[in-house]
Amino acid sequence: MSTTRNSDLSRFFFAADTDRYFVCNYCSARHKQIPSSGYANMISHFKDKHPGYVEDYKSHQSRQAGLHRTFGFVNPTASNMYRWIEWVVARNMPLSEVDDPFTRGMSKLQPVCSKTLKRYMTLLVAAVEAKITAEMSGQYGYMYDASTFYLENYVDNIKHVEDSVTLKLQLEDVTLADVRALFDSIIERFPTTKAKLSAIATIVHFPTFEAAAVKVNNGEVGSLTASERKAIKRFEVETASASSGRKRKRRDDDEKEEDFATSVLRAKKVSGRQTSASYSKLIEKLPPTSSRCERLFSQAKLVLTPQRASLLPVNFEMLMFLRANRSYWDVGMVQDVHEQM
Repeated sequence: MSTTRNSDLSRFFFAADTDRYFVCNYCSARHKQIPSSGYANMISHFKDKHPGYVEDYKSHQSRQAGLHRTFGFVNPTASNMYRWIEWVVARNMPLSEVDDPFTRGMSKLQPVCSKTLKRYMTLLVAAVEAKITAEMSGQYGYMYDASTFYLENYVDNIKHVEDSVTLKLQLEDVTLADVRALFDSIIERFPTTKAKLSAIATIVHFPTFEAAAVKVNNGEVGSLTASERKAIKRFEVETASASSGRKRKRRDDDEKEEDFATSVLRAKKVSGRQTSASYSKLIEKLPPTSSRCERLFSQAKLVLTPQRASLLPVNFEMLMFLRANRSYWDVGMVQDVHEQM
């Protein structure tokens, strides 16, 4: 915690009177301030008569800061630091960039040193982690770059469906069942791709789990085998949930002809679905591709260039964490960090 300045305390707890005299807001005692002595006379009065003055001051400042943020006001120092952090994170700049005289000369922001910037960013990472932790209640999932995204190596054989399928695979709402339906349709058209695109291909590390997840997503819980039920046992829930069938908006077929991928996914819903009442909705959110990981790795290459090989791992992780979770922090959170300094 930073030390509260004596000048701020004196101006807050004392009201100006006549002829260099000041009146204490606690007890109305009058004290004279001699220019050569600074604020020593006033601070001595606080320590002797009002030992809790520092806590009272900080409590008032905290309440005022919260009120200001409610109406869109933040501390100028916090706002300035927020702009520096945003610039470094968004532009893949090294922390030492803020120390460069040319950078300071070309920026309208108040200069800061890299050590102060790093301290703010470290506390900001902790605040973002706490915010994410609060949102992650109950079950949650994580992903890593491993398998299932293996269409890319075989686009040479399926040029006429490349555009539609690859675009579908990049959508945020595509499910594991959707990807399986697309791959199965491609295998029917191009049998040579079966070795890499089938549900039991060697590249699939957990085929039983994937098959079970696809059946749950398609509402075919009744057809699960014993081994498949065992594979997704951790996803079982006690309370009944809504049907696992995922609603999609239909396009007007008369206005625009469907592409290959859209027609496959629409045909997949023709058969009747059963109600998936015994498994968590989380199983429907399993990422079918590693696109998010690959995007993160691509961004990491932009930051960790050969010219920045000496970047400490902890600083590199901090930069990538703030970049990947940009939606979780704003100037208000930097204001909270500023109050912790």
